[in-house]
Amino acid sequence: MCRQALDKGDKVVATLRRPKGISDFASKYSSAPLLALKLDVTRPDSEVSSASREAKARFVRVDVVFKNAACFLVGEIKGIPEDAARHVMEVVF
Repeated sequence: MCRQALDKGDKVVATLRRPKGISDFASKYSSAPLLALKLDVTRPDSEVSSASREAKARFVRVDVVFKNAACFLVGEIKGIPEDAARHVMEVVF
């Protein structure tokens, strides 16, 4: 999704969990209007708020948010620990 938007010339704020992924992605689009940030959606709201502030400071406004974070569990529902199920819900929702 980010690549398509950048290829069209749109401004993009891309968030990734891993710092190496951020630098690899940003290096491919060094001349594009791209802000690449480390962000883990399971972290405290302050991390999400910080990313939002940085995006607004760079591009003034945010028109679209596309969330593609996901994780899953394998197994019978009755055997899944509550903390593991909670983690999935925090990431997905």
